[in-house]
Amino acid sequence: FRRVLFRSRRHLQHDVQARGFVRRERQRPIDPSCEPRVLDSDVIGPFDGEPDHGEVPAGIGHGGAGGIGTRGGEDINMKFFARVAGFYDSNGTVAALDSNGKLQQDSPSRTGEEVSFGAYGTHQWRRSVLGLEYSGSYRRTNGQNAFSGTNHSLNLGYSRQISKKWVLDFRQMASSTDSATRAINVTGGVLADAQTSLAFQPTSVLFDNRYTSAQTSFDANYVLSSRTILTMGGDGFISHYQNSNLVGARGYSLRGTVERRVSKYTSLGAGYTHTHYDFKRIFGESDIDSLYVSVGHRFDANWVLSAQLGAYRAEVQGLRTVAINPLVTALTGIFGTTTQTFYSKTIQPSGTVTLTRTLRHGSVSLGYARTVRPGNGVQLTSRSESGGLTYAYSPIRHLNLTGTAGYNSLSSVGLDFGRYRIINYGASASYAITQTLAVEANYINRDQQIDLGGFHRRGYSATVGISYNPNNVPISVF
Repeated sequence: FRRVLFRSRRHLQHDVQARGFVRRERQRPIDPSCEPRVLDSDVIGPFDGEPDHGEVPAGIGHGGAGGIGTRGGEDINMKFFARVAGFYDSNGTVAALDSNGKLQQDSPSRTGEEVSFGAYGTHQWRRSVLGLEYSGSYRRTNGQNAFSGTNHSLNLGYSRQISKKWVLDFRQMASSTDSATRAINVTGGVLADAQTSLAFQPTSVLFDNRYTSAQTSFDANYVLSSRTILTMGGDGFISHYQNSNLVGARGYSLRGTVERRVSKYTSLGAGYTHTHYDFKRIFGESDIDSLYVSVGHRFDANWVLSAQLGAYRAEVQGLRTVAINPLVTALTGIFGTTTQTFYSKTIQPSGTVTLTRTLRHGSVSLGYARTVRPGNGVQLTSRSESGGLTYAYSPIRHLNLTGTAGYNSLSSVGLDFGRYRIINYGASASYAITQTLAVEANYINRDQQIDLGGFHRRGYSATVGISYNPNNVPISVF
């Protein structure tokens, strides 16, 4: 096992399906972001003796060190960074009422200073690999101490091959943020919350209130044959809001998947997932069973499609407010509303689709996801639809540009609560002025709306600063 350097279950699938685990010199990858490491040649033989001209994207992927701590798809040693910046936040969303008992529609804009720090990178052993992404910051808000504080984001992955057939993946995610707008900035992608995390739903955070979440994932992968891989695993998560009027969630997810490479550029798979949510500070729980098929296909050297399509059955229990029966009012003199329990069962389609294009000096990614989520502290178990576009471009050597736009909506399952919708877009730029110093600018716009109640809020955040990065590798801004 001298070359047991795999990146994660996702890249293990690339090895199984695309490279055939053939021991040979590493060729220049067609897509650096998908280039896998090579496992031992005794594990699996070649795929029909075909030469390696590219990899097949994985349709199903979970856990492990996959992609964590890498830059441009390439592994780097552990590094650290620091950043000093000034910021401006307009029209935040505060969980507070005005003198008329209505939700505050406007809140003061905020300015201040921010110090950021973090570490990222990978470390490799003979049969395992560790990936780390951590970022933290301290914000001092001028004249508004309530909005001063720290924010943290951790993504830690570890993968180990324990035998020729078995690979174990572990991943730990945790975050703590006090700003709904900045929650989008932390995630690293418009569909990141739909694809990787049950606990951290950044595009669904409604208020500028301290929100803390954690999720632990584990997967066991079994290489059944030269074209087939089986996976069994699960997640446990918890989320908490500092404001006692917002409802946090906790739960778990269990899954099993099978994936088979059917040609040099195509893989097919199927999976089942059972998810359970229950909620703090209020009665309610949900059980969701999902079945899906997956496909991954590389069209050419630049275009990659990955998709999961299926359906879920959601059983939801909770509380709802109803009008008192007129007959009861006539008999008792009690009128108005009361609270009662409810049970709802629904079957809906679900899926995720991602299309990625690799360019000469950048990349572009389109995505769509439809699934069930534990809500945003106000709406509980909800149908979630999200879509987004990310474009990264480096026109010259020292300049990196990124643009992103996304849409997300939540609709409560079992309750007529209206639809919560958010549109966000932003851009960032980084220019290296020396080998280790760079000037950075970042802008995010956020538009929130709830159909019922007339809630509508627009706000944006802008940051300008200077960063220190000792190995001259771009720091992820989105």
